[in-house]
Amino acid sequence: MKQFRDADYNVRLISTEGFCRMLMSQSCDKPIDFIARLMLLCFEKIDCSQRTLTEQDLMLHKKIKAIIEEFMGNYVRLSKSRCTEITAASIAVIH
Repeated sequence: MKQFRDADYNVRLISTEGFCRMLMSQSCDKPIDFIARLMLLCFEKIDCSQRTLTEQDLMLHKKIKAIIEEFMGNYVRLSKSRCTEITAASIAVIH
């Protein structure tokens, strides 16, 4: 899951899309861990004062957040157990 912290925002974007697809298709073990990582990524703050960030990085970061928000909205509609997973992941993020 270190792909979510990669300095290259293209890697983060591709990883986010891939993990969201895996979660939607129930193709991964321990979905709560992945959902928690996605939540942390969604709420990650970017220090705009860093000179290494480009306009494209900022655009990709916004796209990543939009993908995660869309995933969360769709994921909870699939079943009650998935709502429970989102809740458990939220609790894991807090602790």
